[in-house]
Amino acid sequence: MAPRGLRIRRAGVRGAPPVDAEAAERLVRDYLDAFNRRRPLTGARLAAPDITIRLPAAGGFGGREHRGRTATGRLLLRVLWHSRGTLRMEPRSIEADDGNTVIARTHNTAHRGKERLDLEMTLRFEIRHGRIAAMEESVEDLDSWRTFWA
Repeated sequence: MAPRGLRIRRAGVRGAPPVDAEAAERLVRDYLDAFNRRRPLTGARLAAPDITIRLPAAGGFGGREHRGRTATGRLLLRVLWHSRGTLRMEPRSIEADDGNTVIARTHNTAHRGKERLDLEMTLRFEIRHGRIAAMEESVEDLDSWRTFWA
């Protein structure tokens, strides 16, 4: 039961109050930092329970879209395993379009044996109630992306 006077809001895309743009940018920066520091619990705390991650192509990750903390956690573990723990997503820019959408440009590098990944990626984050509700990845060099993750 909630303490007296505390209003509990249901998480939903419609009607979600906008977040301050600076706070939204900081949230995305903290999420990427948690990924790069291999802090999955920190990342999970910054994400909504029903977070969705959309990849540029299915690759070897069991589909293009992953929904929920468990499914996205498994996805991120597979990504780290496949890259032998070398994947780095270094932010180049993080800008809030409005309080609910943040666009991050990252420089991604990884290596696995003779395979190398070195490309720019655009990440579109949707923020809902102060948490990351969705992340959609896109790349210009899809062939390089597919070759590395195959």
